[in-house]
Amino acid sequence: MTRFWLPGLVGLTFFFGFLVAATPARLLFDFAFKSAGVEAGQVQGRVWDAQLLRVQAGGLFIAEARGQLDPLSLLGLSARVTVTVSDPGLRGDGLVTFTPGGLTVEGASGVLRLDRISPELAFVAPDGVVQLLIDRLELDREGHCQAAQGQATTPALLTLGERYGVDLPVLTFALLCAGDDVGADLSGRSDAVDVAGRLVVGEAGLEGRIEARTSQRDVIAALSFAGFEQVDQTGYVLTLPLPMER
Repeated sequence: MTRFWLPGLVGLTFFFGFLVAATPARLLFDFAFKSAGVEAGQVQGRVWDAQLLRVQAGGLFIAEARGQLDPLSLLGLSARVTVTVSDPGLRGDGLVTFTPGGLTVEGASGVLRLDRISPELAFVAPDGVVQLLIDRLELDREGHCQAAQGQATTPALLTLGERYGVDLPVLTFALLCAGDDVGADLSGRSDAVDVAGRLVVGEAGLEGRIEARTSQRDVIAALSFAGFEQVDQTGYVLTLPLPMER
């Protein structure tokens, strides 16, 4: 009996592959990306090699992104896409799985310029970047955070310290869900200062509070220049209430 159904199965597989190869990327975008809250000014190509231009996702604006679909993922009513982002302020890639209920990002890495996140952080280090590694990030279709695991680092304060000849640390971040929003706890330590805080990506953009503890006058001067304000004898705080720049 195998000889009767095997040719049919092979033929069905080739037919399915032909349909996928011929499907315009716009259909995949409407099914997967758009339902997950991603907008794009232009979508072109086929689903196996789609190009998205002028992309907006979660308050972040991207010049260009490319996606390569895993056709077999469609059999499970999802779309698993390898995404590569090309933008002057953001470079990276990762695996994104879209479902009617939202999206999941796995194994993603990238480099993001500080001035794409926050004017305050960019002022601290005008040419600074954040190196980001996302192990897993789950969002529902409204963009609410369901799970977040990953880490990031930035030498922004270190760069500021080198400019003023003081010992400031590299900042490290641990991704998390802060209620419905994606956030990160941050920390950093040097011989001169301890730094801790939390940043959250909300509807208005990046918000949060970074607190530095030090008693050294030269460090205090550098922190003050960067916008930190004194709150007690050894505590200095930088708040980030401004929305993300486009």
